[in-house]
Amino acid sequence: MRIALTAEPEFSVPPIHNGGIERIVDMLARGLVERGHEVTLFAHPLSTTAGRLVAWPGGASRSRFDVIGNGAALSRGRSMLFLCEHETQGLAYQQAIAAGLTILDWDPSQ
Repeated sequence: MRIALTAEPEFSVPPIHNGGIERIVDMLARGLVERGHEVTLFAHPLSTTAGRLVAWPGGASRSRFDVIGNGAALSRGRSMLFLCEHETQGLAYQQAIAAGLTILDWDPSQ
């Protein structure tokens, strides 16, 4: 299966000093590659991954211009399963919408 993972553009994956979700994304990417999946990680340019890295062109998730640019980077995909760990990942959701992706959304609070 071809799987794309996204992480916020401000922190590298795996993180150097902090970043709980970035550690989870790293473990998830390694586990998926070990199981034979083709993984592409959209993340900070200094990130490393067991799969293929696509560096976000914009480095600030709160910048309207970077959100648009990063959304364009996602536009090569066809769909996205969106699992939100916390509210700041709503920015990734906006990027996916800007890229015109079909979004399969899961919200555990509903």
